Amino acid sequence: MSTKYYRVKKPTFMWDTDAIISSSGGGYRSIDELYDHIDLKGEYINDHIVENSSNAEFFERVYKVELKNRTHYLTKDEAKKRLAQDAK
Repeated sequence: MSTKYYRVKKPTFMWDTDAIISSSGGGYRSIDELYDHIDLKGEYINDHIVENSSNAEFFERVYKVELKNRTHYLTKDEAKKRLAQDAK
C-alpha cells in the first residue's frame, strides 16, 4: 500500500492547521512533530476517520511532489499545475 498524505485544514485536538499527516495503512501520524498540539507518544488517528468525507472540513488529501530538490505537499490540482509548469 502506498503512503497517503493529508493536510490539516482546521486545528484538531492533535494537530495545528497545515500539519501534514501520513499513513501507510492503519493510522495517520504527523510527519513533523512541530505541528503537534500534545506529546502524542506514537498515537495516531484511524484511517477511516481522516479519510471519511464527513471530516473533509478538517483534512484535505495532498500528494508528495519533488520540485527543484524540495518536497512539497500539494492538492491534486496544485500538483498537476506545478508539474506542468516545471516540465516547461
